[in-house]
Amino acid sequence: MYYSAQKPIKFILSMVESTVQALNAKDGVDIEIKEHKTKRTIQQNSFYWLNCTDIAKFLTEAGLTYGEYELDYTSEIIHEINKKKLGVSTTTKLSKQGFCEYMTKMFAFWIEKTNGFWQPKESPYSYLERTGIL
Repeated sequence: MYYSAQKPIKFILSMVESTVQALNAKDGVDIEIKEHKTKRTIQQNSFYWLNCTDIAKFLTEAGLTYGEYELDYTSEIIHEINKKKLGVSTTTKLSKQGFCEYMTKMFAFWIEKTNGFWQPKESPYSYLERTGIL
């Protein structure tokens, strides 16, 4: 269950109590309580894919190809490289902050790999501030 920070604690506890009672569990119940982490937003994801596309376009226009079959770089290839190099199996469950950190590391990786020739048009944090997400 998710309850926003605006809900009074007494309300949240009463909802948990009524849920536990409704279960009528003969062997007891398991309850896990943890802080809610807001996952990355759709806008963040779009910003990420714009940058993956931008990197792929930059590498392809520079005449570089990927792998044994000399494939043109695509945003999907860049995404897979990012996950591998940054040690993340999926970006779906990253928090807003975690996703910003991931993108900052991604930018640093590609800036280093291109000897500074590729540069992001905007940092993840300035994008979030400009769009009102942060």
